[in-house]
Amino acid sequence: SHDSPLFDSIISDLFPRVVLPTPDHGILDVSIREIMQKMNLQLVLWYIKKIIQSYKIMLVRPGFMLVGSPVGGKTSALKVLAGVLEQLEAKGLMDEHRVEYVFIRPKAITMEQLYGRFDPVSHEWSDGRCFRKQNRAPVVKTTNHFSYIFVFSLFCSAIFQKGLPFDF
Repeated sequence: SHDSPLFDSIISDLFPRVVLPTPDHGILDVSIREIMQKMNLQLVLWYIKKIIQSYKIMLVRPGFMLVGSPVGGKTSALKVLAGVLEQLEAKGLMDEHRVEYVFIRPKAITMEQLYGRFDPVSHEWSDGRCFRKQNRAPVVKTTNHFSYIFVFSLFCSAIFQKGLPFDF
């Protein structure tokens, strides 16, 4: 947070006549507060901001990590975000769609079981648990979209991150 004024100063020096609008998260903010109340969570401003940040990251990245201490609210933030997306779809707002989250402990199974593997003898691909679960989602032929959020619940070392087949 102490870098924000410095960043704003650099941006204003680079673009002196441009005034950045303040972001308006009205509908998203209201939905987050409603879902948090349904889940009996405290309406804390910094926590709401973290959920909004997770939403923004989810829009631009195919995969991301929520890193923090145990019992820090990472799982609850994702559950709130999933509830918000479902609520926005039900109300027809922001062109958002519901998601289902799946908790996986990736160190409990091999990488091949998790993501799939290629058999060099038969030249066949066997899907892993992530892709089998994702393929169960209905085919999008109408406006009913459906997505999965895979939550890998683990202590994430740098060596394990290097082994993951996608970019964070």
